[in-house]
Amino acid sequence: MLGVPIKENELLNFAINALRQVGINAVDANTVASALVDADLRGVASHGISALSGYINHLERGGVKGNAVPRILAQGPAFASIDGESAFGPVVAKFAAELAIQKARTAGVGLVTARNSNHFGAAAVYALMIAGAGMIGQVVSNTPPLMAPTGGRGRKIGTNPIAVAAPAGKYPAFVLDMATATAALGKIVNAAAKGTTIPEGWMLSPCGAATDDPRQFQEGGALIPFGDYKGYGISLVVEILSGVLAGAGILDEVTSWRREPDQESRTGHSFLAINIEVFMPLGDFKQRMDRMIDAMHETPLAVEAERIFVAGEIEAQNTERFRAEGVVLSEVTLGDLNALADRLGISRPRMGD
Repeated sequence: MLGVPIKENELLNFAINALRQVGINAVDANTVASALVDADLRGVASHGISALSGYINHLERGGVKGNAVPRILAQGPAFASIDGESAFGPVVAKFAAELAIQKARTAGVGLVTARNSNHFGAAAVYALMIAGAGMIGQVVSNTPPLMAPTGGRGRKIGTNPIAVAAPAGKYPAFVLDMATATAALGKIVNAAAKGTTIPEGWMLSPCGAATDDPRQFQEGGALIPFGDYKGYGISLVVEILSGVLAGAGILDEVTSWRREPDQESRTGHSFLAINIEVFMPLGDFKQRMDRMIDAMHETPLAVEAERIFVAGEIEAQNTERFRAEGVVLSEVTLGDLNALADRLGISRPRMGD
């Protein structure tokens, strides 16, 4: 591993201290910090503590309302609609996921939509929260437009993520967490910074032609949906559930917390919890999940393949390793955190044991 590892508790405490320093209450600071560090533990650094300074900037510039409390707009036995009141995304998401679990415990299923939220980090964090309650969780969110629709050009739709998690027995929970673009924007940004090309199929130029030049993104290029019309269609499904149905911003009504930190982003989410116990005993479900996963593992390997993974296994391995060894941050992220610490007058994150 490159760099010096930082222990989970050190990262968590640093993030909490930074958020407390800008006026966030202890509960919300812990919620936001935990969501970011959980992403780092899973190996999803793009949604980890690297986002902390951006979150604080969004708060200080007015796009996030510090200590805002999500509000229930309407509810019934199996559903609820909430207004996030422009609170931090992880605060809104935790509130909504816990409410979905509560509904599912009594009604069998719980669907909660959220409007007026913000970037909530990795969707898997909340899907796993639902799975941890012995349920199947589905979490979706819309994002600012970065992607062209199939057959079109320009940024018209978000790379809208979807995460689904289900508990297993002897295996970690199944958790699929994916965006709908062929490649993450971070990969394109990194390639542009390094002056390297990107594979064709990742991005369109401003005029709508395939390009291997990542610099064209800043000139108005757009990401390409995975699987052509399939990824495009799934992105619209997510937009319906998290934007249209939730009463949140739709398409270009959702603003970027990075590029427009002075704006409330109007992000929308949707959280579905399915109570397994109303269908069968949880133990039976976990055994059936194990049988399914066993079948995947026992499939004959393709040429040059070393093993078969099921969604969530690599991230679970990362979590176990990083909890023991610490999370290694990039030089850019570490420098950003050190600068944030100096600006806020708090201790820098301590590296090593």
